[in-house]
Amino acid sequence: LIKEKNMKNLILLLAMASLPAFASVSGHLGYTSDYMYRGVSQSQGANAFQGSVAIESNGFALELWASEVDFGTDTSLEYDFIGSYTFQATNKVHMSVGVIQYNYDKDIDDIEEWFVSAGNTLGTVKYFADIDNSETDLVQVFLNVPFIKVVDVKFEHGMFDKENDYTMLHVSKEFEKFNVGVLIGEEAKDGQFSDSASFWVQYKI
Repeated sequence: LIKEKNMKNLILLLAMASLPAFASVSGHLGYTSDYMYRGVSQSQGANAFQGSVAIESNGFALELWASEVDFGTDTSLEYDFIGSYTFQATNKVHMSVGVIQYNYDKDIDDIEEWFVSAGNTLGTVKYFADIDNSETDLVQVFLNVPFIKVVDVKFEHGMFDKENDYTMLHVSKEFEKFNVGVLIGEEAKDGQFSDSASFWVQYKI
Protein backbone atom coordinates (compact mmCIF):
# COMPACT_ATOMS: atom_id res chain seq x y z
CA LEU A 1 0.00 0.00 0.00
CA ILE A 2 1.14 3.53 -0.72
CA LYS A 3 1.72 5.49 2.47
CA GLU A 4 -0.52 8.48 3.06
CA LYS A 5 2.44 10.88 2.84
CA ASN A 6 3.54 9.47 -0.53
CA MET A 7 -0.04 9.66 -1.79
CA LYS A 8 -0.20 13.37 -0.95
CA ASN A 9 3.07 13.97 -2.79
CA LEU A 10 1.77 12.02 -5.79
CA ILE A 11 -1.41 14.10 -5.91
CA LEU A 12 0.62 17.33 -5.88
CA LEU A 13 2.90 16.12 -8.66
CA LEU A 14 -0.06 15.03 -10.78
CA ALA A 15 -1.67 18.44 -10.23
CA MET A 16 1.52 20.13 -11.45
CA ALA A 17 1.56 17.96 -14.54
CA SER A 18 -2.10 18.69 -15.30
CA LEU A 19 -1.74 22.48 -15.46
CA PRO A 20 -2.26 23.89 -18.94
CA ALA A 21 0.64 24.07 -21.35
CA PHE A 22 0.56 27.88 -21.33
CA ALA A 23 1.33 28.00 -17.61
CA SER A 24 4.53 29.88 -16.77
CA VAL A 25 7.44 27.97 -15.26
CA SER A 26 10.08 29.55 -13.02
CA GLY A 27 12.68 28.48 -10.53
CA HIS A 28 16.01 29.23 -8.92
CA LEU A 29 19.25 27.74 -7.69
CA GLY A 30 20.66 29.34 -4.58
CA TYR A 31 23.25 29.40 -1.82
CA THR A 32 22.93 30.79 1.69
CA SER A 33 25.57 31.12 4.37
CA ASP A 34 22.95 30.11 6.97
CA TYR A 35 19.47 28.76 6.25
CA MET A 36 17.40 30.95 8.60
CA TYR A 37 13.64 30.43 8.78
CA ARG A 38 11.23 32.19 11.11
CA GLY A 39 14.08 33.50 13.21
CA VAL A 40 15.83 30.15 13.70
CA SER A 41 18.76 28.58 11.84
CA GLN A 42 17.82 25.36 10.08
CA SER A 43 21.47 24.51 9.35
CA GLN A 44 23.16 25.20 12.71
CA GLY A 45 24.87 28.26 11.27
CA ALA A 46 26.31 26.38 8.28
CA ASN A 47 25.87 27.10 4.60
CA ALA A 48 23.14 25.43 2.51
CA PHE A 49 22.36 24.98 -1.17
CA GLN A 50 18.73 25.54 -2.16
CA GLY A 51 16.50 25.40 -5.21
CA SER A 52 12.93 25.60 -6.42
CA VAL A 53 10.68 25.07 -9.42
CA ALA A 54 7.19 26.55 -9.74
CA ILE A 55 4.34 26.42 -12.24
CA GLU A 56 1.75 29.24 -12.32
CA SER A 57 -1.43 29.81 -14.32
CA ASN A 58 -4.22 32.35 -13.73
CA GLY A 59 -3.25 32.92 -10.10
CA PHE A 60 -2.87 29.22 -9.26
CA ALA A 61 0.65 28.07 -8.43
CA LEU A 62 2.37 24.84 -7.48
CA GLU A 63 5.96 24.88 -6.21
CA LEU A 64 8.61 22.41 -5.11
CA TRP A 65 11.23 24.01 -2.86
CA ALA A 66 14.27 22.24 -1.37
CA SER A 67 17.22 23.00 0.88
CA GLU A 68 20.01 21.34 2.78
CA VAL A 69 19.39 21.30 6.55
CA ASP A 70 21.30 20.32 9.68
CA PHE A 71 19.51 19.66 12.97
CA GLY A 72 22.30 17.58 14.49
CA THR A 73 20.56 14.37 13.36
CA ASP A 74 20.61 12.20 10.23
CA THR A 75 18.22 14.60 8.48
CA SER A 76 20.02 16.48 5.71
CA LEU A 77 17.32 17.52 3.23
CA GLU A 78 14.07 19.49 3.42
CA TYR A 79 11.71 19.52 0.45
CA ASP A 80 8.41 21.38 0.51
CA PHE A 81 5.33 21.25 -1.69
CA ILE A 82 3.40 24.53 -1.88
CA GLY A 83 0.03 25.10 -3.51
CA SER A 84 -1.53 28.56 -3.63
CA TYR A 85 -4.04 30.84 -5.29
CA THR A 86 -3.39 34.60 -5.53
CA PHE A 87 -5.99 37.15 -6.53
CA GLN A 88 -6.63 40.88 -6.50
CA ALA A 89 -9.09 41.55 -3.68
CA THR A 90 -9.29 45.30 -4.40
CA ASN A 91 -7.42 47.74 -6.63
CA LYS A 92 -4.71 48.01 -4.00
CA VAL A 93 -4.86 44.76 -2.01
CA HIS A 94 -3.81 41.32 -3.21
CA MET A 95 -4.56 38.12 -1.29
CA SER A 96 -3.26 34.55 -1.30
CA VAL A 97 -4.51 31.30 0.19
CA GLY A 98 -2.75 27.97 0.11
CA VAL A 99 -1.17 24.96 1.79
CA ILE A 100 2.44 23.96 2.52
CA GLN A 101 3.73 20.46 3.19
CA TYR A 102 7.21 20.35 4.78
CA ASN A 103 9.02 17.05 4.16
CA TYR A 104 12.38 15.69 5.33
CA ASP A 105 14.51 12.82 4.12
CA LYS A 106 14.89 11.18 7.56
CA ASP A 107 13.75 11.27 11.20
CA ILE A 108 11.15 14.07 10.97
CA ASP A 109 7.49 13.55 10.08
CA ASP A 110 5.96 15.81 7.45
CA ILE A 111 4.26 19.00 8.64
CA GLU A 112 1.31 20.62 6.91
CA GLU A 113 0.09 24.21 7.17
CA TRP A 114 -2.58 26.24 5.48
CA PHE A 115 -2.08 29.97 5.11
CA VAL A 116 -3.76 33.19 4.09
CA SER A 117 -2.11 36.53 3.33
CA ALA A 118 -3.06 40.05 2.33
CA GLY A 119 -0.76 42.80 1.13
CA ASN A 120 -0.17 46.00 -0.79
CA THR A 121 2.79 48.21 -1.66
CA LEU A 122 3.42 48.96 2.03
CA GLY A 123 3.66 45.37 3.24
CA THR A 124 2.03 42.01 3.82
CA VAL A 125 0.32 40.21 6.69
CA LYS A 126 0.33 36.38 6.72
CA TYR A 127 -1.31 33.79 8.95
CA PHE A 128 -0.07 30.19 9.07
CA ALA A 129 -1.98 27.41 10.83
CA ASP A 130 -0.45 24.00 11.52
CA ILE A 131 -3.11 21.44 10.60
CA ASP A 132 -2.10 19.12 13.47
CA ASN A 133 -0.79 21.52 16.14
CA SER A 134 -2.45 24.88 16.73
CA GLU A 135 0.25 25.83 19.27
CA THR A 136 2.64 26.56 16.40
CA ASP A 137 0.29 28.91 14.52
CA LEU A 138 2.13 32.00 13.30
CA VAL A 139 1.32 35.57 12.33
CA GLN A 140 3.89 37.31 10.15
CA VAL A 141 4.05 41.00 9.27
CA PHE A 142 6.32 42.29 6.50
CA LEU A 143 6.85 46.06 6.23
CA ASN A 144 8.48 47.50 3.12
CA VAL A 145 10.78 50.55 3.17
CA PRO A 146 9.88 52.15 -0.19
CA PHE A 147 11.91 55.36 0.21
CA ILE A 148 15.19 53.40 -0.10
CA LYS A 149 15.69 53.01 -3.84
CA VAL A 150 19.16 51.48 -4.15
CA VAL A 151 18.17 48.16 -2.53
CA ASP A 152 14.95 46.50 -1.41
CA VAL A 153 14.50 46.68 2.37
CA LYS A 154 11.78 45.14 4.50
CA PHE A 155 11.22 44.18 8.12
CA GLU A 156 9.78 40.81 9.13
CA HIS A 157 8.11 40.28 12.50
CA GLY A 158 6.69 36.91 13.47
CA MET A 159 4.50 36.10 16.47
CA PHE A 160 3.81 32.55 17.61
CA ASP A 161 2.31 33.85 20.86
CA LYS A 162 2.74 36.79 23.24
CA GLU A 163 6.04 35.43 24.61
CA ASN A 164 7.49 33.88 21.47
CA ASP A 165 8.28 36.18 18.58
CA TYR A 166 11.16 37.30 16.38
CA THR A 167 12.21 40.17 14.13
CA MET A 168 14.42 40.10 11.04
CA LEU A 169 15.66 42.61 8.47
CA HIS A 170 15.77 41.74 4.75
CA VAL A 171 18.07 43.67 2.39
CA SER A 172 18.29 42.52 -1.22
CA LYS A 173 19.13 43.60 -4.76
CA GLU A 174 17.75 42.08 -7.95
CA PHE A 175 19.72 41.90 -11.18
CA GLU A 176 18.74 40.39 -14.52
CA LYS A 177 19.40 36.78 -13.53
CA PHE A 178 20.63 37.09 -9.96
CA ASN A 179 19.23 38.08 -6.60
CA VAL A 180 21.63 38.80 -3.74
CA GLY A 181 20.86 39.78 -0.18
CA VAL A 182 21.37 39.53 3.52
CA LEU A 183 18.99 38.46 6.29
CA ILE A 184 19.77 39.93 9.71
CA GLY A 185 18.33 38.69 13.01
CA GLU A 186 17.54 40.88 15.99
CA GLU A 187 20.51 39.48 17.98
CA ALA A 188 22.81 41.47 15.66
CA LYS A 189 22.15 44.59 17.71
CA ASP A 190 23.74 42.84 20.72
CA GLY A 191 27.09 42.49 18.97
CA GLN A 192 26.39 39.07 17.46
CA PHE A 193 26.21 40.12 13.83
CA SER A 194 28.23 37.21 12.43
CA ASP A 195 25.96 34.71 14.19
CA SER A 196 22.76 36.55 13.28
CA ALA A 197 23.26 37.38 9.61
CA SER A 198 22.82 35.20 6.56
CA PHE A 199 24.14 36.15 3.12
CA TRP A 200 22.50 34.58 0.10
CA VAL A 201 22.58 34.54 -3.69
CA GLN A 202 20.03 33.11 -6.13
CA TYR A 203 20.27 32.43 -9.85
CA LYS A 204 16.94 32.50 -11.69
CA ILE A 205 16.35 29.67 -14.13
